Amino acid sequence: MTLITQLHIRKGFTTVMFGLPDFTFFVIVGVSLIWVLYTLVFWILSKNWHLADETEGQ
Repeated sequence: MTLITQLHIRKGFTTVMFGLPDFTFFVIVGVSLIWVLYTLVFWILSKNWHLADETEGQ
């Protein structure tokens, strides 16, 4: 069995990836991607917060 068929096996009408139903797999991947995007946006937007703190005291 190739790696692709091991990771993506069709059982009846339901496709199973990594042993999980499609919906569960995509929910896990989707939440993970949203979390990573949220973290990247927060990190990019908050890079220069120290500059705002320095000008606040003046």
